[in-house]
Amino acid sequence: MRRFDGDDQVKDVLNWIGGHGTLLRTKLLSREWCVVDLNRYPSAPIAFDSDLEKTLQFIGFWPSGKLELRPSDDCWYS
Repeated sequence: MRRFDGDDQVKDVLNWIGGHGTLLRTKLLSREWCVVDLNRYPSAPIAFDSDLEKTLQFIGFWPSGKLELRPSDDCWYS
């Protein structure tokens, strides 16, 4: 578990997750797995391939976001 600030970028989340194993980073970048905000309905995955430089506040995951790492749905993975 970790807290991020609103001005942290998506790449900061990816780097933190990648610190727990390079396989996780690879699966996220290939969209095999995704990170979603559980406070949103419907949940929308972070697009690590296009949003790396955006802040968490800009993409709407701050001040309140609860992120979860999970296998991607087929429509996101394709």
